[in-house]
Amino acid sequence: ASLKRELTILSRVLTVASKDWGIALPQNPVTMITLPKADKVRTRRLELGEEERLRHGANPQLNRIIVLALETAMRRGEILNIKRSHIDFTKSVLLIPSTKTDQPRTIPLSTDAVTVLREQLRAPQSGYEGVIPLHEPTVFDYQPRGLSGEFLKLCRRKGIENLHFHDLRHEATSRLFEKGLNPVEIATITG
Repeated sequence: ASLKRELTILSRVLTVASKDWGIALPQNPVTMITLPKADKVRTRRLELGEEERLRHGANPQLNRIIVLALETAMRRGEILNIKRSHIDFTKSVLLIPSTKTDQPRTIPLSTDAVTVLREQLRAPQSGYEGVIPLHEPTVFDYQPRGLSGEFLKLCRRKGIENLHFHDLRHEATSRLFEKGLNPVEIATITG
């Protein structure tokens, strides 16, 4: 889908350059390309009992990340980039300064999300014993690929098939609709 959008934009630019600006082009080269078919959209939701199996099989930090993903609909990278200074416990909101869309946003935190963030902040951070970091560390220790790999191993151990970490974002978004939020509210939360 991304490639198709990029090629469509390029084609339009070349057409405008040729027709409106008089730039000599023998023809628009994008028209000679067969645009790729859009991938099938994943619609995987958690089935009955899968959330409990994931939560009870995960290590404490991964469990907190799973809860946060299901409560906030945040992307993997957004979760892994959370810093203590991004969390406002008094207002129960979280600032996400760096997003896929380059638009910072603030999202509401449920009681469960606040609870797991507080638990994670109290948990010992690996690699920081006796070290004063030059930059504020992230709340979670995982790297993106490490988190995806750990999640995949967890799913295999628990016999959960065809579930990716990103599917938790889709599950969370669906749950927001089920709670009665309108599309504008959900778009604001999910970015």
